[in-house]
Amino acid sequence: MTASAAASHGTTRISVVVPTYRRASHLKQCLSSLVDQSRKPDEIVIVAREDDGETLEAAKDFQKEHGAKIAIKAVSVERPGMTAARNRGLQEVADGIVCFIDDDAAAAPGWLEGMERWFDNPKIGAVGGPCIDVRVPEDDLRTFPSVFKISRLGAVSRLGADCLTPGPVSVDHLRGANLCLRRSLVPGFDENLVGHSFREDMDVCLSVKSNGFDIMYDPALKVDHFIAPTVDTGRGEAGRLFWEANANNTYVLLKHLKGWRRLVFLVFTFAIGDNCTPGLARCLARAVLYRSPEYLTDKLAPSLKGKWDGMRLYFERRGRGWGSGR
Repeated sequence: MTASAAASHGTTRISVVVPTYRRASHLKQCLSSLVDQSRKPDEIVIVAREDDGETLEAAKDFQKEHGAKIAIKAVSVERPGMTAARNRGLQEVADGIVCFIDDDAAAAPGWLEGMERWFDNPKIGAVGGPCIDVRVPEDDLRTFPSVFKISRLGAVSRLGADCLTPGPVSVDHLRGANLCLRRSLVPGFDENLVGHSFREDMDVCLSVKSNGFDIMYDPALKVDHFIAPTVDTGRGEAGRLFWEANANNTYVLLKHLKGWRRLVFLVFTFAIGDNCTPGLARCLARAVLYRSPEYLTDKLAPSLKGKWDGMRLYFERRGRGWGSGR
């Protein structure tokens, strides 16, 4: 590495993990946004599936082109899913700060430089920012005073591409497409989550908070999200997605809520629920509002089953003392 290249690196080691699957063109755009940062990553870890030869080849080509300035490694993972890919990437990162970005996202200029400044504060355990859906016109982006919070009842607020704030705010969780954490606080992502691992990012953030660290959301540290098609089979099945979301949401919150809040959450999530994981009353209201009796079979049934299965998973894991899979 040349002296000029080394000067663009900071004193804190920053690694960026990019899980990817059959999105070679999007991956190149993502990687280019990382090497163009004013504060260069100390290493980029690309995690692709063993059967994804095109992406592995694209990663190796990028490595040849830019490897003289930045340490770039491409590793493979056998098990499908984002959680397995994130954990495989973590195996390659020993210390410092680890950042995660989706393969169909591109980091804005100054992204890593801004992240690094936040971690100068030893009380900060995780930092993230907005994931801007590039299909949404800039004038349509909305600003909220509070985002990514979990209420005392267990309602999870403000998930979406238009999550902006007037300035940096303390939050309870972040999105995995734009997430940086202290490596020492992340033993791994929970591979007990079902399906496509909805809420894995919230799970790891709540673990960071349970260790006494703060989590910050900075609207200046954005990534542009290009929403590439998902090629994993089964993901387009709406009923199954609804079941997965409710199962994982219930499981994760039961893991992290304490004492009486667990019972309150269970009553709330089955009876009412939040926007992403509605319960009985919210589903009934939507069926009436939309004049769609089918909503009850398409959404209510998988929602309630997902909540039940998530609760059962929590108690099964707790009964076995959690063990492996974390």
